Amino acid sequence: MIQSAERIFLMGDKSAIGAALFQRLLYLGHPRSHIRVMSNTQMNWADADAVSAFLRKEQPDLMYLVDAAGCSSGAEASVLPSAELISAAAQAGVARLMYVGTAAQQEGAGSSLAHQNPGRSGSRSHTTALQRCALLVSQGLDYRSVSTCEPYGPNCPATPRFGTAPAAALIEDLLLQFTDAVVKGIDRVTIQANPGDRLELMYLNDIAEAVVHVMDLPHGTLTQATRAGSLHVNIGAGHVVGMLELINAVAAAVGFQGRFQLESAPMARCSHGLDHLTMADLGWRPLISLETGLELAAMEFRLRHRSPRNAPCTT
Repeated sequence: MIQSAERIFLMGDKSAIGAALFQRLLYLGHPRSHIRVMSNTQMNWADADAVSAFLRKEQPDLMYLVDAAGCSSGAEASVLPSAELISAAAQAGVARLMYVGTAAQQEGAGSSLAHQNPGRSGSRSHTTALQRCALLVSQGLDYRSVSTCEPYGPNCPATPRFGTAPAAALIEDLLLQFTDAVVKGIDRVTIQANPGDRLELMYLNDIAEAVVHVMDLPHGTLTQATRAGSLHVNIGAGHVVGMLELINAVAAAVGFQGRFQLESAPMARCSHGLDHLTMADLGWRPLISLETGLELAAMEFRLRHRSPRNAPCTT
């Protein structure tokens, strides 16, 4: 594995996507000493002087800005690429800057763009950032952004946001109910969900791999592949999962062979599906199927919740 000399700044490492991205960068051979990680709350990113001083000191080559609003493993704030941050990055000689958000954040914030053109649209936050960044392209800053479908997997115990719990929280709840039923020998489970709900899911490791893939693409290649050269890419799974399909898949991953009944949920989930063809054209497809991802999530869940008395002896 070849180690890279690139210096990387990752903001939003406390989010599940950010944490998975950090692990992906290490796997690819980037030295830990070359990756600077910070949470979105460690600095006032609207303070132009502070941000400029920080970036001049760190001198990163690549910057990942991960919006932590969607799937967070801790208390994180949402972050958008402000004009101050983008300008400071350009002045500090940053070669590439990427914003990473999720479709759930766009829909939860009330953006209508994703519904108007789910295949190729960007988020409202991305549109604002792109308008600001257009003035700075002449300074040599290569700005690009991605929107992902909802993440799930280990280390993604998301909390409710915008009135609806993210998919990861739903899957965690299903794992809990089905595992408890298997342990207690219960053959019937009641689940709060709407049968007509639809979700677009992607395993965390796949999302991290896709983000790095987009960051590493040559500017010309990405410009030609994106709509109107926007440098914005949607990372879609290519399959929207119905609620009943998801419930049955989680039950199979846990080994629950009983029956379940549904109680109406207070809010509906209806993913329209992000474009996945652009990423395929750019040479990337997700590796982990829903069934495999849920089996991995179930395995991690059992390890996390196993009884201390069953822990291996270390003496």
